[in-house]
Amino acid sequence: MVAKAYHSGDKEADNSQTPWWIIRQLEAVINLDIIIDVCARENSAKASDWYTAEDDALKQCWSSKYIYRQRNSYHERGSNAACFMNPPFSMAKEFTSKAADESNYGVVTLGCVKHAPDADWFQKMEKRATFIYVPDKRIQFLKHDGTPFTRINPNNGKIVRSGANFPLCFPLWTPFNNGGEAKCIRFKTDKEKYS
Repeated sequence: MVAKAYHSGDKEADNSQTPWWIIRQLEAVINLDIIIDVCARENSAKASDWYTAEDDALKQCWSSKYIYRQRNSYHERGSNAACFMNPPFSMAKEFTSKAADESNYGVVTLGCVKHAPDADWFQKMEKRATFIYVPDKRIQFLKHDGTPFTRINPNNGKIVRSGANFPLCFPLWTPFNNGGEAKCIRFKTDKEKYS
């Protein structure tokens, strides 16, 4: 079975992008500076450096690019550099495992995945991530072109923005995690402050 390249399939959910306001909030809350986006398109990258589907981040050594970017001071806040990944939800298992593996080589990665504690891949992720940040409400993602997802309200026929139909979380992998369960941290989203 051949897996489709990430962020290039037919499923709109696999092509969605994380809104900038939540990235800014997480950078501030966790004190990170995202320097590489490992699952991006040029128009949706959350850093000045990224891997595209053609680069296939699952086959790349993130640590070499990460260390190079750190040494050359491309990030603003010093040593708190991180990779970011919003993988296709259909490939969460592969990307969460890769992020955990890369943490063994010094890479800090902040992810965005479905909050699915009953899933096998999620339970494995919990054992290897350092923290899992859980927002207080669902995040409204954007289509790959940056426009909001919309739907027609059946009660009044008006077009309304629609959020993810499932809860999300933001796991963080660090080289300082020696195994064990990730600590779950709930946080209050603040779209107005970070927009």
